[in-house]
Amino acid sequence: RYPATSPMPTPKPPPLRFALIGPGQIAQVFAESLLESGVGSVACVFGRNLARARALAERFGGEAVADLEAAIGHSAVQAVYVATPHSAHAEAVRAALEAGLPVLCEKPLSPKPETSRALFALAAAAEVPLVEGYMYRAHPQIERAQAIVRSGELGALRRIESHFGFQVPYDRQQRLFAPELAGGAILDVGGYPLSLALLLARAAGISNDAAEVPELALAEGELAASGVDAHAEAELHFGAGLTARARVSLRTELGRGAIVHGTLGSLRLEDPFLPGGQRRGRSARLWVETERQRREERIEARADCFALEAEELARLVQARELEPRAPFVGRAESLALSELLERWRQRLGAL
Repeated sequence: RYPATSPMPTPKPPPLRFALIGPGQIAQVFAESLLESGVGSVACVFGRNLARARALAERFGGEAVADLEAAIGHSAVQAVYVATPHSAHAEAVRAALEAGLPVLCEKPLSPKPETSRALFALAAAAEVPLVEGYMYRAHPQIERAQAIVRSGELGALRRIESHFGFQVPYDRQQRLFAPELAGGAILDVGGYPLSLALLLARAAGISNDAAEVPELALAEGELAASGVDAHAEAELHFGAGLTARARVSLRTELGRGAIVHGTLGSLRLEDPFLPGGQRRGRSARLWVETERQRREERIEARADCFALEAEELARLVQARELEPRAPFVGRAESLALSELLERWRQRLGAL
């Protein structure tokens, strides 16, 4: 068993008081994490559905507000967490940055690469941190996976396979199937397997630039009746003999997992995206298999991933820095991912 580690410093930075934008399920998970870990607190909650905003505020503290401007301008707010449907991310992020507030935004930052570029340009001009919330990157299993790849134990990397899929009954009114809300499997979970492939390719020294976009050699899938992608697969070519396969779905229970093949062995992560199969999971397992041995490693995080990414945003504020530390997703990788997601969707003709 490896000790609890994380990319976060000690002592902890002062906690931030957050405005939660979008009172849905993921915002509730984030609020629970803030409350239990003490790395932050809820100052106010905004949602189009004021009743839901009030319910979340009553449970976790803070004030429910009736509009976005009131949330951004709230006197107690020090940072903003955006958890609206994807199509509304940009509006909230832009308003927060213009007010000089640091932002942690759920992925994808926006459905379109040009919008993401504009938001990062605004953040740079305002000298305010903007972080795209791929929370799984906070778990120490990711650093451990990078270290294994870098060590050469697996030999030269040849293949990365990862998947994230679940079954949802088709409902045109449900956000996952609504094109006007930027639905579809690719935008909802496609960034997970793609970002893992990008990270491990860099760890292997094959792609040294986080801004580099690998070749999308193959894209296939099926569209739902609404025109969004219900199932999608992609093949990436990185060069140096490395390829990656990503599979995502709203129609099939694929589960979540990843396996990395090298010339000397393989690495399998049980659940790289939800440690232990839980949104706030702290325990993770991976296996390394070579000709000489097969071993299991259990890796514990000192806090859940949502708490750790909130703490990293607080560190950025305290240190007056704009870029989160690796292995968090920074600006260059966010934009590379946005470009890849867009190409994948375009190849399928997804709305």
